[in-house]
Amino acid sequence: MEQNTNTRNKTLQLSIFALYMAIICIVTMFTKIPIPLGYAHIGDSIILTFALFYGGKNGFVVGGIGSALSDLLSGFPQWILPTFIIKGFMALIMAAIARKEDGTYKILSIRTFIGAIAGMLFMVAGYVVAGMLMNGFAAGLASAPGLLIKSVVNIIAFYIPHNLKIIKYAQRSLLPSPGANGRCFFVCNERRHP
Repeated sequence: MEQNTNTRNKTLQLSIFALYMAIICIVTMFTKIPIPLGYAHIGDSIILTFALFYGGKNGFVVGGIGSALSDLLSGFPQWILPTFIIKGFMALIMAAIARKEDGTYKILSIRTFIGAIAGMLFMVAGYVVAGMLMNGFAAGLASAPGLLIKSVVNIIAFYIPHNLKIIKYAQRSLLPSPGANGRCFFVCNERRHP
């Protein structure tokens, strides 16, 4: 019975990881905005989310493969290996900073914000260096402004779904509940969200 449960858990985890790879690939492919040496997209926000939820090692594999698949399917095969490495390390950095040693995290925390910034800055530096090696110094450097703007957009996109969830919890907590005269002005019951 226990082995059956472990098999189901591993199958579920593998399915979730494959689904995230596909989501990263699709979001990356269909939100393309051309910049020097490639394109900007919001797929990195999904990588940041995955790395936060499932850790750096899993984020490395899922983020790297999902993004590399997008390069393959979008006609940028020369970027498959650099993308796999850069996006993988971006996820590792995010998780290493944002997650505590016991694996816990808070979405709205300084740690998570710094982790997202550090991961995205690594991504910018990685693509600038890769662009310099593949296409020359000037071309690599020319991609930096677009990559920096892309990073800001991805950090914002990373926080939007989480903020919507918080709004949902806030609305529930403002509704009257049994207790102090049946009224609740801010938080009636302490709720913890995952």
